[in-house]
Amino acid sequence: MDGPSRVVIDLDVIREKQLIKQSTGGQSTMVRRMPTHCGDETCPSCVVAGDFIFLAHHAGGFESDDVVVQMEACFDKMKKTLESVGASLDDMVQINLFLRDIGDFRPARDVFHKYLRNGFPARMASTTDFRFVMPLYA
Repeated sequence: MDGPSRVVIDLDVIREKQLIKQSTGGQSTMVRRMPTHCGDETCPSCVVAGDFIFLAHHAGGFESDDVVVQMEACFDKMKKTLESVGASLDDMVQINLFLRDIGDFRPARDVFHKYLRNGFPARMASTTDFRFVMPLYA
């Protein structure tokens, strides 16, 4: 698909675990920035700050115009990012879902059932004219 993505997900994750610390030069820091997932070095895939994990936008499924394919790609990428810092999709507390077409809401919403087994995070869903085009980050 050469056109823009139909869905972009932005979310915050809070962990109720011990503080995640990274040793740097003999000092301990409470902030850890993970490598980019989209090719833009100014956008880490997530930032861990104490018990909080903040994920950058996650989008995918660009080969298809199907919102379900794109939602599944988003969740797969979020799962991979969260696992890289010892968390899971079940740790999500809030998700911001941006859709190009409000008609995609129900099929997008239904994908949550496939990936979230222990309850759902708080969700904000909105439509937007924002066009996320993968070549921007290629």
